[in-house]
Amino acid sequence: MKKVLIICLLLLNILPKMQNSAVAQNPATEYEPTDHGSYIVWNLNESGEYLPDYGHPVYEVPPGGSIITENDNANTDPNLQNNEDSPYEDDDQDGVPNWMDDYWDIDHDGINNIDDPDFDNDQDGIPNRDDPQWPPNQAGPCEKAKAAALKATTLSQNNSFASALNNIETAFASDGKEHGTAIGRDASGNITASPISNTGTQTTGTIPSWPNTIADLHNHPDNSPPSSGDIYGFMDHITPNSTYETRYIVTLDGNVYALVALDPQGIANFNTEHPRVPPPPGTNFEPTFPQGIVDEINEIIQLGGASSEMTTAFILDKYNAGVVLLKQDNNGNFKRLLTTENVDANGIKTYTANNCP
Repeated sequence: MKKVLIICLLLLNILPKMQNSAVAQNPATEYEPTDHGSYIVWNLNESGEYLPDYGHPVYEVPPGGSIITENDNANTDPNLQNNEDSPYEDDDQDGVPNWMDDYWDIDHDGINNIDDPDFDNDQDGIPNRDDPQWPPNQAGPCEKAKAAALKATTLSQNNSFASALNNIETAFASDGKEHGTAIGRDASGNITASPISNTGTQTTGTIPSWPNTIADLHNHPDNSPPSSGDIYGFMDHITPNSTYETRYIVTLDGNVYALVALDPQGIANFNTEHPRVPPPPGTNFEPTFPQGIVDEINEIIQLGGASSEMTTAFILDKYNAGVVLLKQDNNGNFKRLLTTENVDANGIKTYTANNCP
């Protein structure tokens, strides 16, 4: 019995020293073990939370490194208030810390991380669904649109496209109306362009029929981005065997937008779940979104302070429309537009442009 007591006393004396020694090396760092015998670095922020340092290389196993797996709130981590506060706690003990576990509900909102559009894995203030940098090893929203954006850029640099755009701008300068043209390929694969249409008004226009159409282009007499009519009309052209890929819109101030299709099934689902509202008979108005989406758009712009292009990008993304909005930058390259919704403690929503680089 005395021997046991002596051993216990020795351990009580040694363990604090070991712990203090480890903490002294870097009191604001913890380590998460990986499957490869190394550890990911976690840094303590100013709020006393441990967050993963994604810019830091993976470290080898440090002295005293461990992962917390207990499914309780006990104070098993001396650097945190309790086990629940640990970013690398593994509640379901599947070997995956809560923060990166697709099948764990870390924010306790009843939605698993993988299905939760508001979950922010890397804690950068941008929900995963809007974050072009997440997930780090999978295709994010920018990567998914990269190939389509490159195609849109390449086509816009073709001489036939440039000539068609010039013809539309010249016609608009003359009559102030919408004009359109179709872009296609001939039997040799060369880019061709139809004559421009001259039957438009100040609010609507038409696109001529043209062999092997791959894109179309029209102008907006104002500075508005693609409209609901543009979007639904574009979706109508996306079929499994269609060569049609892109709809370009040039505005009064020279901005050029492009609608591109990334997910034909998403387009079909959007048309089913959010069918267009046709214009009143005998009018030249375009079809609109369902009233619920129209109301949301007005709220985002009027109360949330978002621009029209930010709102269009947000709606297409939020409702998984299968179509994304691109915009030409000053270098002539098309980039995807993304908008992040921010909700403060009072439930007030604001919106931030988070466009692809």
